[in-house]
Amino acid sequence: MTRIDAKYLTKVYKSGSYGLKNCSFSVNNGEFLVIVGASGEGKSTLLKVLAGTERLSSGELYFDGILSENIPMAKRDVSMAFQEYVLYPHMTVFDNLAAPLKQKGEDEKVIYDKVMDTLRLFNLDIAADVKPKHLSGGEQQRVALAKAMLKRSKLLLLDEPMSSVDEKSRWEYCNILKKMKQMLPDSTFVYVTHNTREALYLADRIAVMQDGRILQIAKKEFLIRHFEHLSSMEMLGAVDKTREIVYDGKPFDNISGRIDYSKIIEGQKIIVAKNALDEEATQIFDKAGRSLFFSSLELKLKGEMIGNTLSFGGGSVELGEEFISRLLYRTKDVTVGLSAEKFSKTPVSEDISLIFEVKENGGDFVILNTNGGCFILNKKTGLRPGEKIRLYYKVNDLTLYDDETKIICHYPLKRRVEVGIFDHRSGKIQLLGKRINLNRTIPSHAKYAIITEDAFKLSYDKGKCAIPVLDCLDEEFINGRKLNHIAIKGASGYLSVISDEETTCFSKNKLWLNVITDKITFSEDKT
Repeated sequence: MTRIDAKYLTKVYKSGSYGLKNCSFSVNNGEFLVIVGASGEGKSTLLKVLAGTERLSSGELYFDGILSENIPMAKRDVSMAFQEYVLYPHMTVFDNLAAPLKQKGEDEKVIYDKVMDTLRLFNLDIAADVKPKHLSGGEQQRVALAKAMLKRSKLLLLDEPMSSVDEKSRWEYCNILKKMKQMLPDSTFVYVTHNTREALYLADRIAVMQDGRILQIAKKEFLIRHFEHLSSMEMLGAVDKTREIVYDGKPFDNISGRIDYSKIIEGQKIIVAKNALDEEATQIFDKAGRSLFFSSLELKLKGEMIGNTLSFGGGSVELGEEFISRLLYRTKDVTVGLSAEKFSKTPVSEDISLIFEVKENGGDFVILNTNGGCFILNKKTGLRPGEKIRLYYKVNDLTLYDDETKIICHYPLKRRVEVGIFDHRSGKIQLLGKRINLNRTIPSHAKYAIITEDAFKLSYDKGKCAIPVLDCLDEEFINGRKLNHIAIKGASGYLSVISDEETTCFSKNKLWLNVITDKITFSEDKT
């Protein structure tokens, strides 16, 4: 069995274009996950990254808890079927399937039985002695699927395998894939398509992908009634029609219990979308296309941070050094974000617990209410309205916001650079291997230069005082800007530098860290 955990996956091509942008998601053991999205949104790139045929620029990918970098390609139990099916032209259909088994040294009779049983499943037994060039595109696609099936791998990656078949054959193949999954219940399937009907027919869960990110991932029955974004609804072909109205301040009929009225005010323009997949599941969105229902992605609660103590949801927790090191800045009044999928029914290490009251049980979901906030948990439960449940959450997974501005990042910030001071009075220093004359007095206690947007700028242009960037370890898109963790000659570890989104550390262009000397400030301590 294979569980996949992807954290902040980023893929940048040499041209500077992005295939993936901080893409995070999980796939459960034995699950059939279908990834849906328009062309160019990063679906195929993601599958190639999972297969190991495309190298990540940054991020962490785990298979069954093991970092992918520590698993040699030869030991990854993966089968693939891509749009561009790969068959050996000089071999018969039988030999194409038998080749991997022969390499393993399996018995000839065992190979024959396995191959023929698989070909019969795909109605290809009569083509066993035929070479690929004599087959139609659809038949060649079936051979590629049969080849993927034969290995009985723990992980099967399928990239639009129906793209070359006619509509009638499409549903025959969908049924074959259903049979494949039944025959391989412990195998994890990840399937890419832009066809909504395929996704709804095959998936246990559906992930909607846009601009290199997973917008939403949920069980299909839940997803078609709880779209977090209007664009997700459009990508799944679920929008029958939309109309724009001005909210009059009155409760909505039928769907009122699921609307987060704290998100809307009287006189606000909102979008009402009729659902083509479920006539009763009308949804409303703000002008930016964000759902006005209670969120199934994240619970947000008002909080207060004094020192390293964070108070929210009727309790408080002491934040550790690792968490504090990821703060972009401090503020007393914060909003605390808790990802819906990271709640646990049982205690976890370094956790905080919250007590929720069931507001509504919708069968495949419950709306839970706690001090100051509600969210939707996409799980079946026998809990009735009014009953209470305690859930646990890992402290280091909390997200902090200053109003709507995210103020915490993925990895610890490194924004202090040790300086060598030759003359405090005239301002002669050595910084990152560069001798610099500031022509101003430096405080006598100064030991570290502070990296700020004003003083340190990433650029493709070399300034008067420029230091070459050796490598980029991670990019994080945050609040319309980009946080870069970069390696610089003369610095131990990495440095964290804010830039605009157009500056791509992973491109083929030479990147410089330009030091604006009159903007440098100093600090006595390292933290």
